[in-house]
Amino acid sequence: MKNLLLIGAFLIIMGVLFFIFGWKEQGLAAASSKEPEEIALKNLIARGPDGNPNILLKDHVLCDNFVFKTRNGVWTSAWVPMVPRESVGPGQATGGRPAAVQAIMFSTNARDQADLYNRCGQQRVRCLVTNRITSLGSKERDMLQQSYPGTDFDRCLIVQEGREPAGAAKVFLMIGGGGVATLVGLGMVGFGLYQWRAQQSAPRKRRRRPRDDDEDEDDEPRPIKRRRPRADEDEDDQEERPRARRRVERDDDEEEERPRRPQGRPQRRVERDDVDDEDDRPRRPRRRD
Repeated sequence: MKNLLLIGAFLIIMGVLFFIFGWKEQGLAAASSKEPEEIALKNLIARGPDGNPNILLKDHVLCDNFVFKTRNGVWTSAWVPMVPRESVGPGQATGGRPAAVQAIMFSTNARDQADLYNRCGQQRVRCLVTNRITSLGSKERDMLQQSYPGTDFDRCLIVQEGREPAGAAKVFLMIGGGGVATLVGLGMVGFGLYQWRAQQSAPRKRRRRPRDDDEDEDDEPRPIKRRRPRADEDEDDQEERPRARRRVERDDDEEEERPRRPQGRPQRRVERDDVDDEDDRPRRPRRRD
């Protein structure tokens, strides 16, 4: 469900971006003429970015300092300020480093400095004024500001070399594809939220709450088994009565009549005639029959 929501959000974002770019391309293509308009840079600056963006630029000179981006050692884009040829002295091939410029040529086709001047420094260059859809980035603006401190880059013309107005197929693909991606993303997000809500509202197995009797059994020790009272006894009397070991009582007569064994080592019995023999007189052995 989480992946479904993430994919849906990604499709919504990409669809909205494609739709916006396609809408801007459609507006730019609607304002463009079928054939490029040949115009000098001086006249283009005077007209501004609101006229026909599909142009064939002439009478322009590139300046010395420019900014470019690279990827894996290869140029991907470049921004070169330029000035009208009328502002350059005779015999000067470049525009030098003026304090302020009013137009910048943007290129995504140049792969090095020689290729950049070869493409953008021709007498006539096929271009498209892209102020309606693009602008300078913050890094590019800061670097160019150091070389041309008097330039107002918010009002500076941006002319892209080698670009033409988008055709009907490209506009339809961008707007239609963006709209479809947005609808699919909304559907996925809605379905994911529905599943999440169903999981939250689904009944869960309730745990059995312990009863009061169970709590008492857990907290208190178990009672000891008691002796079952007899029929003629009351239970209360049985609990209060102390328990003692039973002693067998015997009669005194029985104890006297019962012979007792002497304690200690048994002695040998000596037969004597009478008690008087226990004196110092010599004794005669007793005759045996």
